Amino acid sequence: MINLILREQCDDLLTAIAGVNSPSIIQIDELQRLAVRKAKVATAACLLDKEDVARGALIDRYRDFIQRKILHDGGPSTPTLHRLRQSGARVLSFNYDRMFELAFFAAFGDASLRGQYAYGTHALNSGLQLGGKVGEFDPGTFCFLKVHGSIGLMCNQDGFGQQVRQLSDIASWASPTPTSDSTYFSDQPTWQTWRDPLIVFPYEKDFVMSNNNSGLVFRDYIKSVWEHASQTIQEASEIWVIGYSFDPTDRKYLINLLKKAKNCKRIVIQNLKDECDRIDRLLRIEEKLEIPIVKNETVF
Repeated sequence: MINLILREQCDDLLTAIAGVNSPSIIQIDELQRLAVRKAKVATAACLLDKEDVARGALIDRYRDFIQRKILHDGGPSTPTLHRLRQSGARVLSFNYDRMFELAFFAAFGDASLRGQYAYGTHALNSGLQLGGKVGEFDPGTFCFLKVHGSIGLMCNQDGFGQQVRQLSDIASWASPTPTSDSTYFSDQPTWQTWRDPLIVFPYEKDFVMSNNNSGLVFRDYIKSVWEHASQTIQEASEIWVIGYSFDPTDRKYLINLLKKAKNCKRIVIQNLKDECDRIDRLLRIEEKLEIPIVKNETVF
């Protein structure tokens, strides 16, 4: 996908530049950076625009999942914050969308969560703080890790370091988050407009994880969330992989983490039958994973 973006966005410009002078490495790098940024902006804007429709179609499924797998201890009268604290579940999401968050706060956002920052340690525990600081987790409780970032979040680096903030508060979502060109392309940046979408493509994550000198503005977020993901998987007694395809562009890090899950008694693959069979062969035969694998063909 990234190669296609670079070809379509950059080749004509590079050809025009080459008609006068050979393009420099700096020119090529800048054109590629801008092309990737445009792809992120398009992804974020499209998903935000479709969020209300997707929410209506999927919220019941996510609400049931959260009830069964995360908040199963305690009844509806038990404060959600207490149920989160008692939960043994941890969730890693590879999705850019916000369906989990929308369902969580719509169905379970009671008084105990009022005033809590959605992604902070006392709510979803996603490694972010209200002031934008990156990298804070409570290791002893539920966490929701967005390992490739998320729509609705914008990142930036200034004199105070790297920061991540919401475009609007997901905990009090009432209607689609409005976006326009000024959200992403302002001539006079403000605290709401000078950031890039916190969307991290797999090849960027690979670069950040293998390069301590990366200048990418989301590098601290990616490193902290993947470090916590590693700790979470190492401690897991059971792992469910729901809908994840183990695409070759992105499966290396997850497979490496699964191989370190020494306490795990079984891995449950929930997907379509053919996908379950393919992933089972991949993990058992190609990757020689020793943890027992159970296939679950139930539709999410």
